[in-house]
Amino acid sequence: MFRNLDVEAFKNENKLKFNKTDFEIQQIAQQQMSQEIFRLTNEQFNIEYERMFHEQYIIILIIAIIRWKYSKKSIYTKIYTYFEMNQKYLGLMSVRDANLAYAIFSNKSNFFGKIQKNSDELVRKMKAMAWDIFHFRYLEKASTFSLSKNADYFFPALCSFDDEFVKLIDFYKLSGLVYNKEDSDIYPFYAFGMDDMVELSDKHKMQIQEAFFTSDAIIERQNTCENKRMRFNQSVLELEEEFFNLI
Repeated sequence: MFRNLDVEAFKNENKLKFNKTDFEIQQIAQQQMSQEIFRLTNEQFNIEYERMFHEQYIIILIIAIIRWKYSKKSIYTKIYTYFEMNQKYLGLMSVRDANLAYAIFSNKSNFFGKIQKNSDELVRKMKAMAWDIFHFRYLEKASTFSLSKNADYFFPALCSFDDEFVKLIDFYKLSGLVYNKEDSDIYPFYAFGMDDMVELSDKHKMQIQEAFFTSDAIIERQNTCENKRMRFNQSVLELEEEFFNLI
């Protein structure tokens, strides 16, 4: 819509006027809505959407299991186990979510404060948390959407009055984002990294680096990642069972 803004009228008359008629603007909006509706009814899109949510839910389950199972262990043990379980169940390293995990393990975040052990609504609340994080991160992927051939960029936005959700955003800040227009892959640059885990010694950081971030470790994950994705549903069941055995 702002592409069609009459800039001169705004500057000189302080009025919002558009170069296109109301009918033309409505027509463009309807076309874009049709594209989005088609996207939601597209089977492949829905499969990918579900996979992305399961990935986030598995991460929440991993963090929850470590929080309760290793509550008396060191921060190093918890973070090491976090990456170890990432590799086992996801076939990838969720470095960005490690910021949230680190904050929880070091008691800098009350992320699980509203979740009580033995709660009847435990899984529902954890899934709600996963949805919150998933929706925020999905906005980054949405920046690659092309809703109009005439649009250079699509800037997604989200308005929320959920205080808990707003607090989560701080754990997922980016310093930059690059994406490939051909295949819509995104390449985020995180505002948080391993160096920011101040409670880990340099020796511990090096041990984590050597265990999970060498060329061999990365290649191994690339070779197994797709198989891990194919069994996300089974992994969710396994992790939920392990978690319930803890409580």
